[in-house]
Formats: sequence, C-alpha cells, structure tokens
Amino acid sequence: MEIVKENIDNLNAVIKIHLEPKDYEPQLNESLKKYKKQVKMPGFRPGMVPMGMVKKMVGNQILLDEVNKIISRQVMDYIENEKLDILGYPMIKQDEVDKIDWNNAKDFTFSYEVGLAPSVDFTVSDKHKFTKYIVAIDDELVNKQIDVAAKRFGNLDDVQEANETDLLNGKFEELRQDGLVKEEGISHTTYLAIDKIKDEKLQKKFIGIKKGATVDFNPKELSDNETELAAMLGISKDKLGEISSKVRFTVLKISRIKPHEVNQELFDKIFGKDHVKSLDEFKEHVKKDLAKALERDSDYKLRYDIEDYILNKLKLKLPDDFLKRWIQKSNEKPISAEEIEKEYDNYSKSLQWQLIENQIIKDNNLNVTAEEAIDYTKDLINQQMAQYGQPPMEEPALLETVNKVLSEEKERNNIYRELFNTKIDKLFKEKFSIKEKEISYDEFVKLVNSPNKSSFLDKINPFK
Repeated sequence: MEIVKENIDNLNAVIKIHLEPKDYEPQLNESLKKYKKQVKMPGFRPGMVPMGMVKKMVGNQILLDEVNKIISRQVMDYIENEKLDILGYPMIKQDEVDKIDWNNAKDFTFSYEVGLAPSVDFTVSDKHKFTKYIVAIDDELVNKQIDVAAKRFGNLDDVQEANETDLLNGKFEELRQDGLVKEEGISHTTYLAIDKIKDEKLQKKFIGIKKGATVDFNPKELSDNETELAAMLGISKDKLGEISSKVRFTVLKISRIKPHEVNQELFDKIFGKDHVKSLDEFKEHVKKDLAKALERDSDYKLRYDIEDYILNKLKLKLPDDFLKRWIQKSNEKPISAEEIEKEYDNYSKSLQWQLIENQIIKDNNLNVTAEEAIDYTKDLINQQMAQYGQPPMEEPALLETVNKVLSEEKERNNIYRELFNTKIDKLFKEKFSIKEKEISYDEFVKLVNSPNKSSFLDKINPFK
C-alpha cells in the first residue's frame, strides 16, 4: 500500500492511496467466507454453496465494501499521523471510481480531495486598542423601561381603527402576478405589530386601517431579519427566496394595549409580593436591571468589535471551492449552488472565527475542566428552578440531573462552548487595551445600527 499527498496550493491537496491485492485480499476472503456460511440456494445445503458461485453473486459488492473500509480508515489515519489540519472531510474523486473495472482490476488507486486550514498568526496583546461603550442611564431611560413594563402587563382592548402602536391580527396570503390569491400559496394567520414594520411607507398604509381591510405589498418591506420574516409568513427561512410576488394581509382584529397602572399590583407582578413597596424603590430596581442588561449589551458590542477587527486584520483565505462542494455533498437536504453562494459569506466568516478562536485557546493554554462544567451546569439548573419559584435541588438529585445534562452531546458542547467564551472574553479584557466611553442610549443604538450589524442587533435590546 502506498499513500502520498500532492499539494495543489497552500489550501488544497490530494491524498492518493494505491492498493495491491495483498492489501485487501485477506479481508475480502474473510468476508466471502462469512457470507458463504449464510447464503441459501436451492440444491445446496446451508453453507455449502461453492465459493465460485458466491463470488459471482456478491464478489464485486463485497470487494467494493472491503476496499472502501480500508481506504476510508487509511486516509483518516494518514491525516492524523501527518497532523494535517483539514476543513470538512476528505472527498473521494468519484469520477475516478466510476472508471474502475471491478471485474478485472487487481490494483486500485483512489484520490481524495482535502481542504487545508490556513495558519493563524495573531497575538492577544495591548497593542490592539478597543473602546467599550458604557450606556448612561438617565431618568428618561428608566421611565421608558417602566412604560414598556406597564404595556407588557397591560390588557388588550379591541378597537375599530388602528394607530401606529396597535397590534393587528390578520391573514397573510400569497398573490399571483395578476394580483389574485395563489392556490397552494402562503396562507398564514398571525399578529403584526405596526410599529415594527421596516418600511415607513408600508407602515403608514396600516395606520387608520379598519377590520376587514386588505393591504397588498412586497413581504421584504416587513423586515430585514429573515428568521423573523419567515415566522410572520409561516414558512421556513429557506422558502423566502421562492416568493416572487406580493402578499396580501387581511385585517381580522385590531388590538390596542392598555398599559397597566404603575402601582403596587404592577410592582408585585414584576418583582414578587411586597418586594418593592414604593415608586422610588421600583425605579431603583428598574435602574439596576437596566444596568445589568446594558452591561451585557456593551459586552456584546465589544466582542463584536474585537471579532470584526481580528477578522479584517487577518483576512484568512479558505479553500472556498472545496468547501462549497463539501457543503453541497454533506448537507442532509438537497441544496443548490445558488443557495450556497447566498449563505457562504456568513459561513466563511463563522469558520474563520472558529479557526482564530481555536488558535487563541491553544496559544494561551485556555482549558475547561470537567469540574468547571459540572459547577456551571449546577448553576444553570438552580437558576431555572428559581425562575419557576422552586427551591434549589438537593445535592444528590442535582448531581444526577447534571450528569444527565452533560451526557447529551449537544448540551455538553453548548456548555463547554459557553465556558470557553467566558474565558476568551476574560482574556481579551485582560490583555487588550480597552478604554471605556460613556454615551447615551440613543447614541449606542445608532452605533450598533450601522450596516452589517444586524446579527449583533438581534442580541441586544433591554426594552424587549
């Protein structure tokens, strides 16, 4: 057996494996013997079918299976032994396999395409400078949050005519090019908040609207957030690209929020019975909660700026063509080249940052221990219990629940990822040069509401 790697460029290579009969015949013969014992054929006792007949029946399929096992194992062993840092997984050149004469060939050569990860050269140090924006909390901001809380715990009243803050219950229907309702098209009943509509002209069409009225429009005028838009239309996100015409919204009901009176009943609903006993105390608690929320948002903004800076500074090159073909081949559901092109930029940036993060973790010897994961999971469980008004769990039951959570691969990976993110954030704050700057909430919103910040904005908003 011979295995060699041929470099195409710094990011792409081909691993070639050459097999001779001695490399696969022992496994092939063993598998044929096992099959011979199981095969049943009229005129022969079980296990007594001649080997020649067995080979004619299944010889090529078993040969293919055994060769596939050998080359799959060998290529992964080679990658591990040579310490190749690959992206995705190796892809066999199927056109070469299709040309093999399995009836007559004795020697076989297989080629695997591999995408190689770029090297990452970045040192976390104080030569890199960032600004952490601290949002000033004034009375206006506190009162705005109180208004939001009053609305959240208020009542919905039915009204006949909508204003800019009303909530519409209605039905979305997809239209044909001629303006008629499309059969088998989108048909979804949902709620639509007028003040959340992106397009101002469309927003004005709904102000003053009455029950039973309709508005036809391009659905893209509703929101830039594809996840949010898909949910409104009652379809999956990947179906948005299939909408080529307008939709019609028919108003079924108009609801207006009547804010809850700011009184002891509201204090109790938000903070618990008699925990807050005056308006001044209520404002102080609201201010503290705002400070926590805005501190998180400030950290999100700082982390976003750091990621953006490092990504633009390094501009890592990836084996793009390989990765696009790998995505298409490995995706569970069929995906077109056009769909891949549409999403590839976001995928590329995410992969680049993953490579950068992994190198930062390695260079700075960051590690998450099993004990840290257990303690973190305990805290998560007790926090969840507290949300439902339950006391902390006793240690034996708590540990049993923790072990159950950590036994789930997806949950375990999420927990370790959060712990690594916490350590990376701590490292950034300790080693980068970070100055703080106080700004108003409106300035902060404008700052994060710049182009290409939509993914960041989705994470922040203390007024939700």
